[in-house]
Amino acid sequence: MLFSDDLIPEFKEWARVNPDDVKWKFFLNYKTDLQTALSVARLFTPDIIEKDGCYFLRDTYSEETYKGWKKEFGDDKSKIEYMMNYCDVSDFFCPNTEDDGNYDAEVQALAHTLDYFWTNWFRDQYPEAHLKVDFFDDYDELSITVYAER
Repeated sequence: MLFSDDLIPEFKEWARVNPDDVKWKFFLNYKTDLQTALSVARLFTPDIIEKDGCYFLRDTYSEETYKGWKKEFGDDKSKIEYMMNYCDVSDFFCPNTEDDGNYDAEVQALAHTLDYFWTNWFRDQYPEAHLKVDFFDDYDELSITVYAER
C-alpha cells in the first residue's frame, strides 16, 4: 500500500457516512470527473522527449532553459537532465489544495507514489534510457527529478 486510507480526512468521513461504498473508486467519482482523472494519469505516466542524447519530461522542457543548463554543465548530460526535470512535488497541486491538517504527509505520500510510478513507467517504456528517479527533501520542499544513469 502506498499510503493509508486514514491519510485523507475527507475519505475517512466519506467512509463513515457511506459504509456500504467504502471504495476509492466511489470517492473518486464523487470528487472528480473523467477528464481530471485522465490528467492525473498523465502525471503518473509522463512523456519523455529526447534531445542531444538527453531525456526530459515533456511537460517541463524549455529550449531556453536547456541552453542555460547546457552552458553551465557542458557535456554532463545527467546533470542537465537532473536540473531540467527537477520539480517541487507540492507545486503539482498547491494552488487547488486546502490544508486538511495532513498536508505535509499528503505531499510525502504523493512523492512516494510518483517515485513508484515513474520508476516503473520509465523502466517499462524507456528501458534503453536507464532512467533513475530521485526524490528528496530540499529546503523543506519535497522534490523529484529523473535523469539517465550513464
